[in-house]
Amino acid sequence: MERTARRALGAWRRVWPGAGPFVRREDRIDAAARLTALVCALLAVPLAALLGSSAHARQLELSAGQLAASRPATATVLADAPRRRISPVASGSQWVDVPVRWQVAGAEKRGVLRVLEGTTAGSRRQIWLDRDGNLTAVPVTASDAARVGVGVGLAGWLAAVLTLACGYGLVRAGTDRRRLAAWGREWERVSGEWSTA
Repeated sequence: MERTARRALGAWRRVWPGAGPFVRREDRIDAAARLTALVCALLAVPLAALLGSSAHARQLELSAGQLAASRPATATVLADAPRRRISPVASGSQWVDVPVRWQVAGAEKRGVLRVLEGTTAGSRRQIWLDRDGNLTAVPVTASDAARVGVGVGLAGWLAAVLTLACGYGLVRAGTDRRRLAAWGREWERVSGEWSTA
């Protein structure tokens, strides 16, 4: 129990130096800046969550609008999707454009669809059509909206933490300069006393 208390006190001393005889004004300024940055980083968490939640809600609204203005259909691939040469730089699957056809109210329509390389002619793919039966973008899904919300919230929090870290770094650089200047003055005083002794 006593050991745990000593560890906790040691951890707290790293955050706040206390009132010992060797604690300088610069140490207290550093500690105050560090503590302020930590508290602000913690306070930024709910703000970042609010930012992410707002972005998620906007994406869900966008998804609802897109789903209302479009409908799914099935298209038939008309030509084999060519395989690209594998380069040492590129890795993973490559996407290529191929001609496709689909039916709208008994009439055939044609267009170009992006598919994975190696897709064969005659393959069927889900597409999304606008009110006129033309190809349109795939609507935002709930998982897309969740990813955007998490990404925006995390990016907002990281931006806040980076700003706080830069602010603390500037304070620390200033206090380090003052400490070094004080050390220089003290060294001059002591060296003068040693040379006269």
